[in-house]
Amino acid sequence: MYKSLIFVNGCFLTLMFLLNKLLSQELGLYRGILVFHFIGLLVILLIIFYKKVKLFNNLKFKFYYVFPGLFSLIMTIINNISIPQLGISIVTSLGLFGQLICSIVFEKYGILGVVKKEFRKEKLIGFMFLFIGIILMALY
Repeated sequence: MYKSLIFVNGCFLTLMFLLNKLLSQELGLYRGILVFHFIGLLVILLIIFYKKVKLFNNLKFKFYYVFPGLFSLIMTIINNISIPQLGISIVTSLGLFGQLICSIVFEKYGILGVVKKEFRKEKLIGFMFLFIGIILMALY
């Protein structure tokens, strides 16, 4: 079940990349990103009000928890600049490859509380196939 959800999540991510690119082409890079994030803010506020979540009770958290919002903004800018030049399949593939590399590093060293897992050398075969596939996609 979770693997199916993650597959759907990947489909949504690619659709989001494409729609963000189209929005930014129509409105300009920064206005498009502003609209994208403003809509997200409105939707989460509606959910919060509907569920009657208390926003400011015990609002203590580590400073680095603000970075996902910053990363989302940077990722959206990079995608919107890159997709017209490279195409959505290359941007998605390279993004996935970057996620794989980072997640392996996070798991190997237990960064930010991730459960440590040793990297098995057998996985290198899968990485090589992915990398070769990305190269072939970029060339043809």
